[in-house]
Amino acid sequence: MLPRLALGIIMVPFTWWFVQWTISLATVVTASVITIPLETVANNKDNSFLDKILIPSEITITNIDKFEEQATTQSSCSKIPNTCIKLMDFINN
Repeated sequence: MLPRLALGIIMVPFTWWFVQWTISLATVVTASVITIPLETVANNKDNSFLDKILIPSEITITNIDKFEEQATTQSSCSKIPNTCIKLMDFINN
């Protein structure tokens, strides 16, 4: 019985190390996967298509009533172009 107890006492720190290593690896992989789209766009040599895409610079969410859904308003880039920013500027900033 004593050898099994000694083995159990030795295995607990190694089990904890393995769990911590697995969590750290999962965190690194998740962060890497999340940054793939922005890195791909930023490293692209021809980003001219991003200068043509406009997105609203301000989006306002207002609560009409507690029990109703929130209403979202945004400026139209085709009607008021000075209220929009380029997608590339948004990604860089």
